[in-house]
Amino acid sequence: MAESVYEVLEKSNVNSKQITNNKYKLILKEEKEFCELSMKEHINKNNGILGRIWQDIECYHLKLNSDNEVYELVNKEEILTAIDNKIFDYLKEDKIKSSEIMGKINYVKSIVKSDEIISLFNNRGISAFIFMNRALGNNSVSKSLGGIIDMLLIPFNFTFSKFEESEKYLKYTLNSEIDPAKSSIINIKALFREISKIPAEEKLDLELSIDGVYIVNKINNMIKDMKIVISFQMNEHNILTEYIMSGIDK
Repeated sequence: MAESVYEVLEKSNVNSKQITNNKYKLILKEEKEFCELSMKEHINKNNGILGRIWQDIECYHLKLNSDNEVYELVNKEEILTAIDNKIFDYLKEDKIKSSEIMGKINYVKSIVKSDEIISLFNNRGISAFIFMNRALGNNSVSKSLGGIIDMLLIPFNFTFSKFEESEKYLKYTLNSEIDPAKSSIINIKALFREISKIPAEEKLDLELSIDGVYIVNKINNMIKDMKIVISFQMNEHNILTEYIMSGIDK
C-alpha cells in the first residue's frame, strides 16, 4: 500500500487577525479504492472540548468511488467505541459543565453515525482537496464545497493547469469559478442573506475564490506538497483560510 506522510498547517485570518492555527501530521495511505487518513500530533487550541473530541479520532478508514469521492467510513464502530472509552476523561475537565460536555460528545457521535460524516470528507476541509487530486488526469473537477459560507454548499468548477515538470514531479495550479449551470454569485448572495437574516436593503458585496498549487510525485502519483487558499470577502470583512501540506521524506 502506498503511503505518504505530511505536516499540515491549517490557519484562518479575519481581517489579518488570526483566529485558527491548527497543526498536525497526516498519514495518507491509498490502495485502489481504499484510503486511510491517520491524524497524528494534532494541535488545535481554538475549539475547546469539541475540538479535542474530533482530534482524538486518530484514523479514518475510507472507501472511494469512481468519482474519487468518499462513500463509506469503514471503521465507524471503532471510532464510536473510542469516543465512549474517553467519556470520563472529557467529563473530568470541567465537572460543572458535565451536561454540556456530554451534549458535545453525543453531537460528535451523531455526526459519525450519519451520512454527514461523508459530506465532511467530500465537502469540507483539506480532505476534499486531497481527494480532488485523484482526478487530476481529467484536468477539471466539479464539486460542491461547504464550510466557506456556513451552512451553504457552493458549486465550483475547478481547473488544474500544469505549469512545470521535472524528472520526478509535476506542478499544477488550481483555479476555481462558481459553476454557472448550478448557481451564480447572485443566487449565493440571496441564500446567504436568507440564512444570515441580512435585510434586502442592506449592502452585501460578496466575493469567493479558491486557488492552489499541487506538486505531485510522478512515480506514485501522490501529492508531495500542496497549498490551498480560500478567500471569502463580504463588504469590509475578509476571511482567508490556508491549508499548507508538506510531504515528509521517510
